[in-house]
Amino acid sequence: EVDKTQGTDGAGINIATNQGATLQFTLRETSRSIKFLSDLRLRQENGGAGVTVVARTGADILLTMTEGYISRPGQLSTGDKKQGSMQFTITSAEDETTNLSSAF
Repeated sequence: EVDKTQGTDGAGINIATNQGATLQFTLRETSRSIKFLSDLRLRQENGGAGVTVVARTGADILLTMTEGYISRPGQLSTGDKKQGSMQFTITSAEDETTNLSSAF
């Protein structure tokens, strides 16, 4: 988290602690991954460890999160012409982004 600050000696930049990363993604309600993620979340709630997540973007940028924790899924969205979906969030204090040169 970065803030612009104004001190007695002029403007400056204040960098707070590393805030880690948050990854949000949506799964269709028919996805087999929902049960897998729900089982991991229950294991974490009962004292289990975090998980390692590697996400690849369309530009082949890799986001790696270690000791990530899975939140409870968001509300099931239904009622439109598409299938229902559920949103999951994984949060980690330890993250790394690699392969950035492929995006340019």
